Amino acid sequence: LDAVLQALVIDQDRALEELNSDWTASQEIADRLMRDHGLPFREGHHVASEIVTHARRNGMGPLDFPYAEAQRIYADAVAGTDAPADLPLTQEEFRQALDPAAIVAARATSGARLDDHAGWIAARRGHVDAALDRLDADFDGLTRD
Repeated sequence: LDAVLQALVIDQDRALEELNSDWTASQEIADRLMRDHGLPFREGHHVASEIVTHARRNGMGPLDFPYAEAQRIYADAVAGTDAPADLPLTQEEFRQALDPAAIVAARATSGARLDDHAGWIAARRGHVDAALDRLDADFDGLTRD
């Protein structure tokens, strides 16, 4: 499997084109409505689902879906609930929620932080190893006398 994965060549532009050709990132709308704006997930998912249903019915992809239409669908979907009547996502937030690259970038923080800590961990281990070596040397000096 490793040999197959090492031989794999990914055309990043083509992969992004494929992701943008359908609504693969629509779940992020529900996630952001819940995470950033306190909308219950079920309601956020309903909004995202209605956007995708409308878009597919009208031959629209995520790159050309009108923000005003998202606002209208949101208002209709949350009517009669405690949710804010206006779509709490700005146009920029809405576009980012549909951008696979932005989604990955927003979620790629833990590994980056772990990589940043690798140097610190190595330095601490070196410090501990050096201290243990000094302790052993001091102990050996005491036992020889």
